[in-house]
Amino acid sequence: MTLSMDKLPNPKGKKPEDVISRQDLFLESFKSAGSVRSAVNNIGMGRRQIYNWLSDDLYGFREKFELAKHEFREMLQDLAVNRVIEQKVSDNPTLLIALLNAHWPEKYRPQISDIDETAKATMDEMRKSFKSINNKDNVIDVEVRPEEEVEKLLENKKGK
Repeated sequence: MTLSMDKLPNPKGKKPEDVISRQDLFLESFKSAGSVRSAVNNIGMGRRQIYNWLSDDLYGFREKFELAKHEFREMLQDLAVNRVIEQKVSDNPTLLIALLNAHWPEKYRPQISDIDETAKATMDEMRKSFKSINNKDNVIDVEVRPEEEVEKLLENKKGK
């Protein structure tokens, strides 16, 4: 879908209705394209204009842009659900998963914070264990049979 700016009412107009009309055209293009570059190429606009609208929040453009991004994310999600329903064993969903991770990370990116906390607690326990091994009583003598060493360690533990 490529539209040109000459199809817009007064493409260079500064009137609010002209600007809003161009914003709406961009947002419609973005909802299906998913990137600023593709959307502006589809309608024949420059990227700089979009970033100006965002930085100035001209006519509430930031919120409208966020809504358009959300609609694109939902389109990706719909595509993912359809692919899962229709997929064959040979289909590879990796690219679609990557797009969902990139565009909707709070929903689709794996959460690793719980794992990090568990790993941290495990490392703390290991450090404590290694500190206690530094005692000379806990050093394992390689000349002694393993059974004797275990008995010696158990006796030391009972004594403490």
